[in-house]
Amino acid sequence: MRARVLKLECSVRKLVAISRLLMVLVRMSGARLDGKRVPVGSQKQLLVDAVGRAVHVLPLKVALRVLGLTPARYHSWRCSENPCGLDDRSSCPKRKPTQLAAREVRTMRQMVTGLDYRHMSIRALALHAQRIGRVFAAPGTWTRRIRQHGWLRPQSTIYVGQACALD
Repeated sequence: MRARVLKLECSVRKLVAISRLLMVLVRMSGARLDGKRVPVGSQKQLLVDAVGRAVHVLPLKVALRVLGLTPARYHSWRCSENPCGLDDRSSCPKRKPTQLAAREVRTMRQMVTGLDYRHMSIRALALHAQRIGRVFAAPGTWTRRIRQHGWLRPQSTIYVGQACALD
C-alpha cells in the first residue's frame, strides 16, 4: 500500500509540474477571457462543460481563475439555455424584456433627427412617444441613446428679420 501511495504521489508531483508549465505558457501567450468576447455558443458550452468537469477536483473559484473567467459571466453562460439562438449576443433579448428592440431604437432615431419633432425637448419627445404608443422608454434612456449613437437634432433657425416683421 505504501509503495502504491509513493507511486501516486510521484505521479501527482509530475502532473502538478506539467500543469504549472502549461499555466506559464498560457499566461505568456496572453490567452485570457477577461477582456475577450466568446461569440460562438458551442465554444461557450465547451468552457462551461470543462469547468463542470474541473469542479469535481478543484473549487469553482480556482477553476474560473485559471481560465480568467468571472463568476458572473460563467453563471450567465451556464444558466442560459439560449432559447433565441443568438450566439453573438452577450445576453438573449428574451431574458431582458425591458431591453429596447431594434425597431424601437430606429423609431427613436427617426423622432430625434426628424424635422417634425425638432421643437420638442428630449423629455417632451420621450413622453410624446409613450403617449402615442411608439416607444416606451424613459427620457434618460433617450438621452443616453442620443449620446451613444451621436444623433444630432435639427436646429430650428429663427431669423431676426422675420421676428421683427411679426411685431
